[in-house]
Amino acid sequence: MKLPSVVLLSFIMASCAAGQSRPPQAAPVKSVPAVHNGDSAVYPTPSLVSVRNLETLEAKTGTFNFDDECLALDGGKVTAVGVHEGRVLVRYEPPKMKLYGSCPKGTMFFVTAEEFSTMTERYQRYRAELEAERELVKRLLDGSPATP
Repeated sequence: MKLPSVVLLSFIMASCAAGQSRPPQAAPVKSVPAVHNGDSAVYPTPSLVSVRNLETLEAKTGTFNFDDECLALDGGKVTAVGVHEGRVLVRYEPPKMKLYGSCPKGTMFFVTAEEFSTMTERYQRYRAELEAERELVKRLLDGSPATP
């Protein structure tokens, strides 16, 4: 959101009057790796996405049109098919497990370039967290202490 110059100037003057010798500094901009068409990643966690296919998708899991929502499952593969101003249009390929309402093969949706560039790492972290939780459940059911 762009602030009007008068509001911004008033903020700077008020900050200086409050004893600050210079206006607040902006946070450093985080560098996001470039994403190119054809780049792929592993979808990190289950989440609803807005379908951006121009043609109707028909699958055993349902029928999906532009702006419908479907569930993208963790472990699915996404491939960049277009990049525009920090947004990446991806084509989704689900993992072997399919649920009713889950996104079928070929579903397209947008993610940010930052999301895309960290997907595989976040998927690996998510799977490690699930495995740790599985081990905790096993220990609790066996009557073992929660901490190893």
